[in-house]
Amino acid sequence: MNNTRYEDFCNRMRVYRKRLGYNQADIGKELGISQNDYSKRENGLIMISYDNLKKLQDFLITTISLRR
Repeated sequence: MNNTRYEDFCNRMRVYRKRLGYNQADIGKELGISQNDYSKRENGLIMISYDNLKKLQDFLITTISLRR
């Protein structure tokens, strides 16, 4: 994945998190990582693992479904 696409992806993670009213600590808790570790992923400093990406996807889909 090139840097521009990953930066766009990280930005979308931030936008959706904020749109749903969560902070980084909330998302980190759902993924089983610290707020600091989540921040590093959201800011593109380290790549998010497939497992954490899947957990994030499941969490966001569940949250959006419950709010409808």
